[in-house]
Amino acid sequence: MPVQRISPPLHLPGATEFSADRDVLSALWLVKTLKQTKWLYRDLEAATLLDKNWGRRKEPGSWALAYLAFVVSDCRAAVEKWWAEAPIELWRECGFARRPSYQTTYERFVELECVADEFAKVASKLIQHCKKHESQIGAHVHIDGTEAETHAAPVHDCQPGEGCQWGGAKPSRTAKRPRRVSTDVVRAERQRDADDVPNETPNIGEADEVKEMPDGRLRFRIGPALVSHA
Repeated sequence: MPVQRISPPLHLPGATEFSADRDVLSALWLVKTLKQTKWLYRDLEAATLLDKNWGRRKEPGSWALAYLAFVVSDCRAAVEKWWAEAPIELWRECGFARRPSYQTTYERFVELECVADEFAKVASKLIQHCKKHESQIGAHVHIDGTEAETHAAPVHDCQPGEGCQWGGAKPSRTAKRPRRVSTDVVRAERQRDADDVPNETPNIGEADEVKEMPDGRLRFRIGPALVSHA
């Protein structure tokens, strides 16, 4: 008899429904909680302190905390919108006496890009700490993808000898391309698929074959034609 190596996933209804409690995982809650978790916060603050030993001294306050507050907000694609809406209470919790200018905020966030890995390290330490207390954490990983739209289009990419009819004589010439559908249709299909038991078969839509090229392009076959997508 085969031995089951892992137990089935444990379901905890409501465990991640943070929207049910607006105070949990809000930007202010995150900043306060991280500051209280000193063994974690000290490492992040030390790794992201970018002050130099020369030149004008930067304003007091933790830009790492401010950036984390920005990340968990609803304005992740617009720093200026977040800067305009962030309450003074949040800035003070991050160690600032007043709200810095937008230009300063933007420049400090850009500076943090060079230490982006430090944020991932802190997240990893937190997960490892949690696993010490609950071994089932991280045993199963669920990834929730979101549909996206792009103006990118596939490019006809058949090579000599591949039997493509694209350049043949009419009427036998074919010009098959992926069928374009609206975001609403894709969203509805995605939600239906979420109710099914996952399997190991790749979902490649209407393509007959998909291959990742060494240069990062995706090359896929649709009927007799081969097209590529960067």
